[in-house]
Amino acid sequence: MKVIIGGTPESHILQVADAFGKSGLTVRVVTSLQDLDDVPSEAGMISIGEAFAADVLDRLTGELDDSAVLLLYSRPEYVLQHAITYNEDIEVQIGAWEQTARAMLKSFKKHRARTVLVHGPTALTLPEEFAALCRDRLEIDLPGDLVFAQSAAAPELSSPLPETVAAQWAAASHELREISGELEACAVPLGDAPPEFLSSAREAAREYQVLNERILELEQAKSTLENLQQDNRLLKDAEAENNLLLLQLHQVQEELESYYLEATNRKEQLAEKNRELEKRQQENDALLAKLHTAETSLAE
Repeated sequence: MKVIIGGTPESHILQVADAFGKSGLTVRVVTSLQDLDDVPSEAGMISIGEAFAADVLDRLTGELDDSAVLLLYSRPEYVLQHAITYNEDIEVQIGAWEQTARAMLKSFKKHRARTVLVHGPTALTLPEEFAALCRDRLEIDLPGDLVFAQSAAAPELSSPLPETVAAQWAAASHELREISGELEACAVPLGDAPPEFLSSAREAAREYQVLNERILELEQAKSTLENLQQDNRLLKDAEAENNLLLLQLHQVQEELESYYLEATNRKEQLAEKNRELEKRQQENDALLAKLHTAETSLAE
């Protein structure tokens, strides 16, 4: 029996496809309608990859009317949580999930007799129950010691906040609740579903408080930095003003030195003139003395 497998997310599909391959099935991954023409006849399992679309599934199930269909689904919270955690476009990711979910529901309703719809995280967490389902419904014997590489139902998180935000987002959307409820109603139960959210609201609240504390610390640090920057600007302004004053002081000092040198030169010139004047005065006095002597001699 050929098995067509598809759903979301792709990581879950790949793990199941790997397990099927270990059981002896030849696996062929299909991501587009063009790939369908290259599917070998011996392929026992056809896996629809990331580009899951209703037209691919419709053509596969229509052409391979003797095949079984295994569809794995996850709740919208998983997609939201993953998008928030890894900073992906939430609207794009949840839109892709809705498209995949509607395609799975459409295929299930159209080929109900040969379609098995399973909650992916539960299948990965309960491999024995999943293996039993595959034996009963798909006639595939999986290894008895089946262990999936990743059995966690949700992405690894360093904070419980994405879980809480994802749960609130999904709960607030009537459309997401409706699609998720219809998937659960059509799915084959494997056992108690694992919790897709491992952190409690109390942990999320504490994380929110810690984030608020960090935000407050950042705001205080920002305020301190702004004050330091303002002080630095004032210091630079004061330094510039001080440099200007020093420049003016140097200019004044140079002018004073120039005045001092000029005054010193004038003082030396005045002293020289005084010495010349004194010398001439002495010469005049000597001439007057000779004139007086001459006049006295003539009078006698």
